[in-house]
Amino acid sequence: MTEDVDSQRGLMTISPPSKVNTDTTPARILASGLDSLNLAIDVHWANSELFDYLNHLKDIAKSTRNETPGFFVYGKNKTKWQFTLKPHGSKGYEWLIYNKEFTLLIGSWKTPQSKPSIMAEIRSETLWHLGAKSAVEMIILLLLSQGGTKITLKPSRADLCVDVLLVEKFWNMELLKYAVTRSTYMAPHFNHRKMTGLSIGKGKISARLYDKPLEIRQVSKKLWMYDVWGIKEVPENRKIIRVEFQLRRELLTQLAIKDIDNLFEYLGNLWSYCSQRWLKFQTNPGKHHTQRQDLPWWKIVQNGFEGAQGKNPLIRSKAAGFDISQNFAQSIGHIRALIAGLIAGHYLDEYVPAEIEWGLNFIARKVNETEEQQDEFSASVKEKLAKIHRSISRHVEAESRRKELNLPTTL
Repeated sequence: MTEDVDSQRGLMTISPPSKVNTDTTPARILASGLDSLNLAIDVHWANSELFDYLNHLKDIAKSTRNETPGFFVYGKNKTKWQFTLKPHGSKGYEWLIYNKEFTLLIGSWKTPQSKPSIMAEIRSETLWHLGAKSAVEMIILLLLSQGGTKITLKPSRADLCVDVLLVEKFWNMELLKYAVTRSTYMAPHFNHRKMTGLSIGKGKISARLYDKPLEIRQVSKKLWMYDVWGIKEVPENRKIIRVEFQLRRELLTQLAIKDIDNLFEYLGNLWSYCSQRWLKFQTNPGKHHTQRQDLPWWKIVQNGFEGAQGKNPLIRSKAAGFDISQNFAQSIGHIRALIAGLIAGHYLDEYVPAEIEWGLNFIARKVNETEEQQDEFSASVKEKLAKIHRSISRHVEAESRRKELNLPTTL
């Protein structure tokens, strides 16, 4: 990396690159907010009018083998919300409708089931121009106008980002040496041997840092972002880097974000967790953490998300205890498979109605075959019990700390 590090104090000394004015600020925030928001929505439908209408449109789409237009009327002014319906559903949902604002997957059940009634994706442009809260309010109004009641919304995915105008010399592969993260996965991306981005983490939480104007030119074509940034072009010897964290439902649950109100209330704390706890860029790679400090430009990123200034990071904790219902259902499934396998192998008579005791007795015989296996079984149960107790203890401690800091809890 091209920043000079004072090895005695772990501090940065930054000199301005050539052809840049005397502004020595390493970074400046251009924009921050939610760039993607997916919602899991439960709805009670007062009647079947919506289903009938969507079925009518779907019949037309199937007969023409093409997408078909439709609209909802909503609000006091009877506004028309126009959309396009696909001739097929998706992911177990009967209807898929979309427009430039939202994509909605709608289930054909009138009351909430184990699956959400609706999965909604709010598009990036809607979030930046309308605002996340207004977009969510619009979805609720649309559903109410179509006969929906008792509507509950939970975030299933949220992408938080900051767009930072960064001195170009800081943007290079050396950044990976300065990364401190809880993830074991990090990878740079290149285009014609020039670094275009970094990917960090996979699964329920991940981060991307990438050249946003380049991505706009090559992929998304979101030229309207320049209006959001308030500039016409990228200044010379600078880069506009998007720092983006993708958070999925499992991670949000572990951070005690239970519903959409929680998300909006604690967005700043959520950004603080991502940029202070899960990922940061610090001086003195390889040194003890007490000898490392956040890089100056990363401090600007940490405080650059609106509402994050001075906010405590959220506290992550997995649900305590043991989910008896879930493990019971899994055990029954395994026993069914075991009995079917025993019948197929001619160990049991397939012409006699199967009983669960067959599977339980088989398992008991196998465990009790040898004294050594009995000891191993007892020891493994004690090990599992100790693990559950540790999980409960950590979760109780996390909940107590959350209350002290006025952070959301799972209670």
